[in-house]
This record gives sequence, C-alpha cells and structure tokens, in this order.
Amino acid sequence: MAHLHAGDFTAQVSEARKTHYQLAPIAANTLIMEDKFDEAMQVFIKAVPDAELTAADCMVLAEFLFRLDDAKSLEYSRRANDKLPDEPATNLELAKRLHRAGNHTEAQIRYKWSLAADPAQFLPNALQAECLTRSRMAKEAVAHWEKAGPEDNATGIAYGIFEVHGPANPLKRRADLLKAVQQGQTAKIEDLIALSAVWDRDWWNSEVNKAFLQRDMEMARKVLAAEPQRLAELNLYARTYLEEVNAEWLKKELEEGGWLIGEKSKLPSSARVAERLINLAGKHHLADVPTLLSRFEKELRTRAFADGPKDLGAVNLLAGLMINAGKARAADLTAVKRVGWKLYHDPVMAGGYLADKLNQNKLDYKNLELRSALTEFPQDSMLCMLDVVLAKEGSYSMRDPLLAAIPAEFTQLSPDVGTVRGISRLNAYFGMLKEYLDKQFVK
Repeated sequence: MAHLHAGDFTAQVSEARKTHYQLAPIAANTLIMEDKFDEAMQVFIKAVPDAELTAADCMVLAEFLFRLDDAKSLEYSRRANDKLPDEPATNLELAKRLHRAGNHTEAQIRYKWSLAADPAQFLPNALQAECLTRSRMAKEAVAHWEKAGPEDNATGIAYGIFEVHGPANPLKRRADLLKAVQQGQTAKIEDLIALSAVWDRDWWNSEVNKAFLQRDMEMARKVLAAEPQRLAELNLYARTYLEEVNAEWLKKELEEGGWLIGEKSKLPSSARVAERLINLAGKHHLADVPTLLSRFEKELRTRAFADGPKDLGAVNLLAGLMINAGKARAADLTAVKRVGWKLYHDPVMAGGYLADKLNQNKLDYKNLELRSALTEFPQDSMLCMLDVVLAKEGSYSMRDPLLAAIPAEFTQLSPDVGTVRGISRLNAYFGMLKEYLDKQFVK
C-alpha cells in the first residue's frame, strides 16, 4: 500500500479547497505586512467550515500553522490523525507537534506508528531517538539513531530537529512583541527592532527585514518621543542594517552622537546597541579593545553588578571585551563569568565559567559547582558536554551523563564548523553511548 507524505495532502483536497489553499497565503501575507497577524491566521482557519474539514484539510491547516500557532497546529494535526489513525504521515506530523509541545511520551507512540509502515524513514528514527533517551531507553535510542543514517542524512536530520526545537516563526514573535509595545511595554521596542534587523528564518539563515525595520523605527519615534537619547541610539542601530556602512560614514555618526570614539565619548545605554557599534568600530579600525575596555570597564561593571541583576547585556559586553583583551584579563574574565552566573542565573555564564575552570585543570566530575550548575540548568548543552568530558576523564559511568547530554544537544545543536549548527556532537554522543552499552554487554 502506498502512503502519503505530509506535502501530498494538498493534492487530496477538492479543487475548490485547493484554490483556497493557493490563494490564502497571498491574502494572509497582505495582512501580515500590515501587522495584522491574528487576522492573517484566520484567513486559513475560517475559510472552510469547521464541520466540513477532511483529514487532508486538517493536515494542510496544521502545516500552514506550524511554528505560527503551535496550539492550533497541534489541534488540526490531532484531528487529521483521528480521521486517519493508520496513516504514517498523520502519525509523523502529530508526533512532531507533540514533541515540540514537550509531550515526549505520546510523541514516542506516534513515531512508532509512523515507522511501522516504513522503518527506514530517517527523520522519525532520529526524533524517536531523542524521545527514547528521555525515557532512559538507551539501547533502543542508539538503534533508532543508527537507523536514521546520520552520516548520509545530516542536513535533513538537523532541519527536522530545528522544526521540533527551534523558536516560533519570526512573524509570530513579531506579533507578540507588537502587542507588548502596544500595551505599554516600551522596552520591547528594542527587541522588535533587533528581530527585524536579524530576521532568522531558521538556525542557519537570516536576513534584514527592511520593510519591518523601517516600520519599527516609525513606531519607535512615537513611542520614545520623550526619550531622545534612547531613540537616537536605536536609530543608529537600525541604520547600520539599513544603510551601507563604511569607515567614513561610521566615524561621522559616532562623532556626531558622541559614542565610543574620543576621550569624552560615551557608551550607548543599550548593551545591544553598544555591542553592534563596538563590533563595527573594530571592523573599520575606528576603535581598539584595550582603549574601549580602559574607557568603559568601570561603567560596564556598574551597570552589570552594582544594583543587582538589571543588565545581563552589560555582563556579556564586558565579557566580550575581556575575551578580546587576551590572556592579561583571563582571570578577570573568569571572575566576571562567575558573578554573571550567580547574580543573573545565566547558563551561558555558568558554562563559560566552568569551561575556564576546566582549562585551568581546576574542575573534576564531582566538582560541587558543576553539580550545582547541572541541577540549575539540566538542559544546557555546554554544561552537559563538560559533564560527559569529565566523566570520561575520571572513568566514571557514561550512562547518566550521556542520557542527559543527548536531549540537551537536541534542543539547540552545537556548531559543527565555526558557528554553523549541525549534528556532529550529537552523533558523537550516540557513538559514545553505543560504546558504553557494548562494554556493558561484554561484562
């Protein structure tokens, strides 16, 4: 018997429905460009009477709404599966949405149903492997990962993991930020501008959404009319994405604003803006790290630590400058990371601090700070990696560290090369788990 793939369901609907599903994205996109996100979603949902929806309709709607409205996407996917409970495609799509919602137990059942018809499918095998590690079924998890063929299907597996664990569609995040700003949370305008500046379609691809960024700045000029300094910072930040930046242009803008360059220059109040301008100033040889650190370290420390956990961005900016300052500030950098962890409860700072301790040969598997960090951040891939490394170095059992590290790695994927995320570390973990299990079998 031939089985359908998720995309095949569009072909299964009536001609009238097919026309609707071809025209709906056009109508929805028009509304989205007017920042009418909720109305755009209704274009899909309300055009077909609910009582008339077939399994194919439900699958198409579930696919349209995936990462835009996860609750609705799950609802339609479940309805499709209720109508076609033995269809591998409906089971796979339902499994992915349950997985994304954190319902690993039911997702595991649905992946199993999908694989029953075609055991060689690489994606449900890979995603099932995660669910099984969360159920501590190590042997079964390894078997499914091997069936996924990670060497041959690395790109497809990585993208499938993104679909389950990646953030909401940027359109959805934009809609949420717009609502927050409209409700009086003016601080969110900066997040809105930053999202448009780096419009991330997935973990690998982003671009500047110039149309939205220009609209954001129009809103900022209204919302921040009483805060001219903050508005000026965000305006320059946005312009660095909208315009061509060269040394002459940047020098003129920084000097006119009194930012960064010159003995009496100031640091932008926004750490995000400051980081962007510092990176550009360095790139165009307008400022160097030792000078910037000397000029602004005291202010950054005050912002970061003086009045409690108020500016994590200042901690990150201070740490970034110290990293680029080299070995001379290594001890200070480690101290900053530790305070950043303890004061802000930030997993990145915790991982950075403990990685420094490992590099200094001051960390072992039973280290109390490592154990504390893992308790606080059990899903952080950096901390779990340290746990695996130290368990191996100390000849401790690898089972528990790997059964924690594998799902943690699934949630974000570490870079394979440079900053490009991939499955190399994940594949290595499964290899280590297999090796551990094989040794236990021999014993």
